[in-house]
Amino acid sequence: MHAYRDAIFQVVRQGDVVADIGAGLGVLSLQACAAGAARVYAIEIDAVANLIPDIANTNGFADRIVAYKGVSFEIDLPERVDIVIASMLDSFGVDSNLLEVVIDARRRLLKPGGTIIPSALQLSVCPIEVTSFYEENVARWSQPRFGFSFGDARRFAANQRLCTRIQRESLLATPKSSDQIELLFVESAAVSFDVDFLIERIGVFHGFAGWFDATMAAGVRCGNSPLDAHALPWALSIFPVEHPVPVQPGYTVKARIRAVTFQREITWVWNAQIFDLAGVPIAVFKHSTFEGSLITRHELVREIPQ
Repeated sequence: MHAYRDAIFQVVRQGDVVADIGAGLGVLSLQACAAGAARVYAIEIDAVANLIPDIANTNGFADRIVAYKGVSFEIDLPERVDIVIASMLDSFGVDSNLLEVVIDARRRLLKPGGTIIPSALQLSVCPIEVTSFYEENVARWSQPRFGFSFGDARRFAANQRLCTRIQRESLLATPKSSDQIELLFVESAAVSFDVDFLIERIGVFHGFAGWFDATMAAGVRCGNSPLDAHALPWALSIFPVEHPVPVQPGYTVKARIRAVTFQREITWVWNAQIFDLAGVPIAVFKHSTFEGSLITRHELVREIPQ
């Protein structure tokens, strides 16, 4: 919120019109008004949108904040705006379909030459060792309960995008980062990492962690990197593998991590190959949140247009 606020006061000018997408209770809408916005369209999908007019009135901005309950894709504003605030950052930056939201808002809602907050994102991934977290969220399904086996659930658990906070000590290699994603120019909501990692210490590979660094405006940034001493106290995205693999310095992990959007829903896909010191493959993993959705074959056929 501090980073958003600083960016808003840097970017918003007297008389500007603003769209606050993912407004929640309207805190950033209030900040935009305080910075001089003439009108703010506060767009929020959840029922808390119904509280925005009361909160705006209590804070003296009832005449400047207009609340819309719904998804931004389905909302047409009465005018184009000078600034779009996309307040939906999540553990991996793009988790809440931020890129597709921004692309649509830029095309339909933003004036030519307008501004988007945040202005850019950079995503990073790294192989990790998170023993306790892995035991609690994946491995536990291999343990019998009440004399019965629930091992079939392990595959489901290993195909979830999980979230937790980690320390730099959990990293097994040097992280790899995407190019800067400039939100004023991005044309696709797809995200893809095709990267190789060289393992730097003895440990156990449990999967990948993903985090973000956001540039809100010039000189204003925030992020949740475990390497950042001033990181947000947010969880990171965790992409687990079905079975842990002991690794040592010199092992190579080849990874492909992708976000695929279909009907405004993100499916994460993560594949990994691990090679020993001689370059011999010792493990192969293929995972996706689609595999973890528990959708049945009958439901899949029913949902896909014929």
